[in-house]
Amino acid sequence: MKNLGLYIALVLFLTGCSLSKKLPEGKTIYGGGSVQVEGEISKKNKDNLVVGMEEVLAPRTNSMVLGFPYKVWLYYNIGEPKKPKGIRNFLRNKVGQKPVFYEAGYPKINRSNLVNVAENNGYFKSTATSESVTKKYKTKVEYEVSLAPQYFIKETSIDTTGFEVFGKDASALGEGTILKAGKPYNLNELIAERERLSNALQEKGYFYMSPSQFILEVDTNLNANLLTIKTKLSPDYSNAAVDKYYIREINVLSSAKQGEKEVKTTFRNLERSGLAIAENDKSYKPKVFTESIIFRPGELYSRSKQEASLNRLSNLKNFQYIRNRYEPHRTADSTYLDVNYFLTPLKKKSLKGQLSGLTKSNGLYGSEANISWQNRNIFHGAEILKFEVNGGIDLQFGQIEYGNNYRRLSVAGDLTFPRFLIPFIKQRTKVSSGVPKTNINISYEILRRKDFYTLTSSNAAFSYFWRKNSEYEHTLTPVYFSLIKASNFSDEFLNQIFFSENLSDLERYFQIIESKLLLGLEYKLSYTPKSLQSSRDRVSFNFGFDISGNVASLIAKKPEEGDGGYQQLFGVPYEQFVKLDFEGKYFKSIGKTTWANRLYTGFGIPYKNSIMLPQTKQYFSGGSNGLRGFRGRSLGPGRIAPEDVSQELFGANSQGDIKLELNSELRFKASNYIELAGFVDMGNIWTYRDDTFYGEKAKFTADFVKDLAVDMGVGLRLDFTYLVLRGDFAIPIRKPWLDDPWVLDQVSLDKKVWRQENIIFNLAIAHPF
Repeated sequence: MKNLGLYIALVLFLTGCSLSKKLPEGKTIYGGGSVQVEGEISKKNKDNLVVGMEEVLAPRTNSMVLGFPYKVWLYYNIGEPKKPKGIRNFLRNKVGQKPVFYEAGYPKINRSNLVNVAENNGYFKSTATSESVTKKYKTKVEYEVSLAPQYFIKETSIDTTGFEVFGKDASALGEGTILKAGKPYNLNELIAERERLSNALQEKGYFYMSPSQFILEVDTNLNANLLTIKTKLSPDYSNAAVDKYYIREINVLSSAKQGEKEVKTTFRNLERSGLAIAENDKSYKPKVFTESIIFRPGELYSRSKQEASLNRLSNLKNFQYIRNRYEPHRTADSTYLDVNYFLTPLKKKSLKGQLSGLTKSNGLYGSEANISWQNRNIFHGAEILKFEVNGGIDLQFGQIEYGNNYRRLSVAGDLTFPRFLIPFIKQRTKVSSGVPKTNINISYEILRRKDFYTLTSSNAAFSYFWRKNSEYEHTLTPVYFSLIKASNFSDEFLNQIFFSENLSDLERYFQIIESKLLLGLEYKLSYTPKSLQSSRDRVSFNFGFDISGNVASLIAKKPEEGDGGYQQLFGVPYEQFVKLDFEGKYFKSIGKTTWANRLYTGFGIPYKNSIMLPQTKQYFSGGSNGLRGFRGRSLGPGRIAPEDVSQELFGANSQGDIKLELNSELRFKASNYIELAGFVDMGNIWTYRDDTFYGEKAKFTADFVKDLAVDMGVGLRLDFTYLVLRGDFAIPIRKPWLDDPWVLDQVSLDKKVWRQENIIFNLAIAHPF
């Protein structure tokens, strides 16, 4: 192991020598370029500027690992294919890669590109130099950009004389401007400002308005590196662009064929909405279109209504193609638009079968077969009815010897309405891209644990889904119901339970045999703030609230003698708890590298009838999507050691009411198909109360930081576009149950026993987050 680095260096040296001999005489591989920036600029702005400059360097280099162009090496060593098709042709031209040779003209082109980037960010009159450095078979170019002082905006103004053609609509155009005094000059912001002006006027009826109708004059003839920006209407503006358009007719053809653009049918008008539906279209009720299309005759054209209407029609999931065409009409004193919608429906009924492999966040993996039937327009109101039968086998990775494998069979029915179903309340159509939906779901599942027992689960839920805009997505389930029962306990299982030396086995047994009833309310919010998104940054948040047992407690009878003090509903003890969840994700991309981060917290409070959260609501830690240095469901709760919890019957099955987890990883795109990663995970789970079978060491306290486990590792991902196959190797570096929890100094890769006990391999599908 100590000589591993030497072996890798030797292999790279030998393959490099082999590649040098195969290159044409006088040619070297282009190794890309590096950019050094000099001048008065903050470190943060400098780093961002360098990233932007490196993105414009041309051409793109060959794919490399540790600086070695391995695809070029494959290209030469596979050799010229003798046939136009075949494995050699595939390996040479698909897996391998033609070399990108260095050319003397590259530095000049890139120097010009780098100066453009500097000037686009306000560093006018900057300069760039370059130096080409050749080592063996590869040539790199080192660039140095000397920044001139940056220019800042002194003031902005709008040429009111030219904007008189917009009348009163021009008065509000200055509101919400992107260009503000004191900000540095940025070309992208000027482009965005023109788009803002165009969108603002399109919102007020100017259908043919476009960014090209505006000119932004920048005057830098001032001292102290200041500039002024004046917004003008182009002298060559289109007359149509300054006309306001009203909606005249709205025609909907819901049975259009693909590519159809002409209206060749008669229409029947809907008196209340003013929409006209094709006379021969009987498949959909008129409310499908009156609820989805926001436009109404007589209204001014609006860009937001146009986009919302198209998005709402698309979100119905009933149409394969959606096209609209505007036909302008002009009278002596006004201009109008006829709006025609051509909708090509999807096949109404479909039957689909699927066989797949899967990995789950609870540490299980396996396979499943699925058959589903779907009707996309069951009641002629774009309602979607779906029936599904699912069967599969789940295994717990690394825990098969404990009998931790399951057979599943489930049947589910799902009905979705593209509107809110709220009794006695009439809903108004609002300008938003999302279609509000009501969902009714009923399911029944049989879960058989091999040679042990059978669990049945009856579930029902009534939910609402809606989106205020592209940032917010809401899910409200005002009522959900779940009844879980156990049966078919094997004699072998019962004997092992009652003769087990670990009392926790008996506790878990009673958890299983007790029937559970959940009657609750759930709310979820997904938030993707636009202000935090950029070409290199992505941020998202998820919130959840779950409460169960309150309604049941109002209608349940008081416990009778012999019921163990538990209140029951329909003869079954019901669960009582409150649960809050939060998840935040942040991704930063720099070239081929992505820094991915996730913070997850969950806090559950069981009370009265419940000592812990029910199993379907509990938290766990470890596994392929959590702390990867610990086996799935093996970590915690608190400072509980894995050996303190018997695994002979249940395998790794630790559970808790509270969870905290932080994951951070660097992902490097080595090629179109290969991604490398290094990661660190930290977290644990805890119980809310100390009277569970885990005891006080599992309870969440103010010293929870001392209970955190930490791991680190590396991963290889194979990206096939529609499927990401992931393999992660990880080791624990902090074990909270030990007196001296940090164990990084105990790493012994050369010792077999240490490797068997500490190296965890996680095989999964898709990224961990």
